[in-house]
Amino acid sequence: MMMRLVVLLVLLWAAPSWAAITFDAVEDSPDNETSATTSWSHTVGAGSDRFLTVCIQSRGPSSEIANLPVSSLTYGGVALTRLKFHQYDDASTVFRVEQWGLVAPTVGAATVAVRFTGIPSEFGVGTSLSFFGVNQSITVDADAGASVTCTTLSASITTVAANAWIVDCAVGRNDSGLTVGSGQTARTDRVVGVSEGTNDGVGVSTVNGKATPGVEVMDWTQASSTNWAQSAIALAPSGGSDPAPSSPSTATVRWTNGIDAVGVTSAILRRCLGPAC
Repeated sequence: MMMRLVVLLVLLWAAPSWAAITFDAVEDSPDNETSATTSWSHTVGAGSDRFLTVCIQSRGPSSEIANLPVSSLTYGGVALTRLKFHQYDDASTVFRVEQWGLVAPTVGAATVAVRFTGIPSEFGVGTSLSFFGVNQSITVDADAGASVTCTTLSASITTVAANAWIVDCAVGRNDSGLTVGSGQTARTDRVVGVSEGTNDGVGVSTVNGKATPGVEVMDWTQASSTNWAQSAIALAPSGGSDPAPSSPSTATVRWTNGIDAVGVTSAILRRCLGPAC
């Protein structure tokens, strides 16, 4: 016996509600570090799908460019993965920014420990941020980097997942620091390197959920046209994105019953969503 059923693909099943990313905590490193290491304490809350990011900003003369990269970064002794870096060298001074990540950091207080390749002779500082509801892949949703000499720091990033959070990491040479752009939440905004006479502004900000995937400009301003460097990463929600609506909105499903299905007059259809399907 042949059965035929018209299924309303859009109307019969309600879309699931995906988990959203939420902010947990932020901590800064000490200012004015001029050694090969720096460390600070960060406390991660007891939320699900935890994710830790660490932004590192460093500065030194061009002759010491090899000293600025981070050689290792751990949280509670567990190694983080470098997700993005960007640097600007004007043949005199180098600015470098790096962003690192850790899936499922341990709940509670632990030490963020940073070791540079050499000694950043002007400064090497950092900021840690923890989140809940983040996709537990170490691969970020998107990333971007930019640098030049002007008053506006600006990095354009194109997100892929709906409701992704964007985290940037910025450093500018202006003595009075930075001003965060519209639509961003400043997580840290401070002047560092005072004892070395550099007086540079460093900032970390977030866009708290970009509902529609696409281009987002992460920006800061500084009072004068000076050097700067910036990077940005996007974190996808742990639940992913709703599937796009089917087109057309109806479909005809046909099948033939087995020879042992005498008298069958109905059937159950199940729709499966998610990567396991």
